[in-house]
Amino acid sequence: MYKGLFGIAAVLLASCGGGTQFSPVPSQCTLDAEFTAQQVQYFPDLIQMSGRGQTASLDLVRNEMTCRAPQGDAIAVITGPAAATVQTDIDAFLNGTGQIALRQTQKPSDQSLADFVGQRCGALNLRFIFSVDQPTSTVIGCQTTDLSKSAVMWKQSDASPNTVEIAALPFYNPLLDQVMGSQFTQQ
Repeated sequence: MYKGLFGIAAVLLASCGGGTQFSPVPSQCTLDAEFTAQQVQYFPDLIQMSGRGQTASLDLVRNEMTCRAPQGDAIAVITGPAAATVQTDIDAFLNGTGQIALRQTQKPSDQSLADFVGQRCGALNLRFIFSVDQPTSTVIGCQTTDLSKSAVMWKQSDASPNTVEIAALPFYNPLLDQVMGSQFTQQ
């Protein structure tokens, strides 16, 4: 069941940003080996990590580290141990060892998938939404901008219309946890 979702997510994550590759680009701005993120801020085009006087960001359009300053206000702020976990997830993504994180949740039977996902993507501040219809399922994705090369993907199958499978790179998990809380079901 999840193998198919992973394949769809990999193809869509690769194609969402207009590029043809999903492979991360080598870092242009690096942090010292002792760095541990104490705060992570999500912006429309990057994820900024800060700690012990250092700051660097993952550019969500180029899939590389950058030292450039973010534009505008943060859409979410993560602190404490979760910030260090995001740093680890970004490192794994950049070195090619990251895995797509899969989760499930239940959708109210009287709510359409589009409304369900639209509300959650709005709460995640992932404002660019797109969809792909499959013969036996619908996949809706949301990302920070139309140029982002990563997204949170939501899949509803015809066989189980109230179960929604969610696929995302792990550095989106803190955002999902904030919005979804304990609504996830075991896989």
